[in-house]
Amino acid sequence: MGNTILYPVEYTQALDLAYKTENLTSFLDNTQSRWQGKTFQIKRVAVQGPAAMTRGSEYPSGDVTVAWQTVTPDYDRGRKFTIDALDEAECVGLLTDALFEYERVWSTPEIDAYRFAKYALKAGRKATEATLSDAAALTAALIVGQSDLDGKAPAQGRVLFIEASMWRAVEGLATTVSKDVYKGFAKIVPVPQDEFYTAINMLSGSTGEEDGGYSRYGSQYDAWAAATAYTTSDYIEMAGKVYHCTTAGTSGATAPTWPTTGTVADGAGALVWTFVAYSGHSINFIILHPQALEQAIRRSVSPIMPPDADIDSYRGSNRKYGYCDVKTNKLNWIYLHAKAS
Repeated sequence: MGNTILYPVEYTQALDLAYKTENLTSFLDNTQSRWQGKTFQIKRVAVQGPAAMTRGSEYPSGDVTVAWQTVTPDYDRGRKFTIDALDEAECVGLLTDALFEYERVWSTPEIDAYRFAKYALKAGRKATEATLSDAAALTAALIVGQSDLDGKAPAQGRVLFIEASMWRAVEGLATTVSKDVYKGFAKIVPVPQDEFYTAINMLSGSTGEEDGGYSRYGSQYDAWAAATAYTTSDYIEMAGKVYHCTTAGTSGATAPTWPTTGTVADGAGALVWTFVAYSGHSINFIILHPQALEQAIRRSVSPIMPPDADIDSYRGSNRKYGYCDVKTNKLNWIYLHAKAS
């Protein structure tokens, strides 16, 4: 007898709806892309510009060129869940509940965090990092950001992603002048701070990182400590930056001056730290124009498999792979304002 498989048409559609409604960046997904195997094909269209018209003559013909750019995904994450048949019977719909919880609590926020970190990295316009003390300071910083983009990115259609608690403060502003600043955006999207970093660390889900998910890049490392033996497998986070121990030794009584490039000796000089990268910093806001971006995501969902002769359990999985990037000629269409470390 053949296998009995429950094809998850409605279930998949429901997960797609959950992604579209709860993901903060889904409205930026590229509709000009298609999948081929595990790569994305991005449609590039070029046309000729205006030509001179002559009274009574035909329209000048124009050439259209279409090319497809191949993009390899840099995001590929997923999970499988197995629910014993008796547990499913006692808690009707438990597997479906688990899969939707995974989508809402883990997968959707991680995709947003991944995208924000990529756009922050690629932003062509960046403010000096600063903590904005109140709504008035935020409004002033936004005016600077909008002005900085003028002449570089179209004024119409800009999107503001703003840290959620700051947006709540803005909504309490009493002055019409202050609120008018926000009318210049086509869309304003509040973002939870724990999804809004300049860099993140994707957790593998393997030993020591079983829960998976992501964290602010740098938070996985301890701070420097005095009179401590370090080996070449050690990393630390100090002054908003990550360093790798490239020569083993014991740290001194006081911390060295942490560089932004190269190496620094520590203690008696035997211990050497090498700069790796800046830590992930909390973001205040990002202003961008959607036409500067390339992003697409594909979901690979297995059918919900019922118990069979080999496994008395229900099984379901959810995998997403995709990419996001900024067009090389539109880096200056993104303005980043991050908090000081």
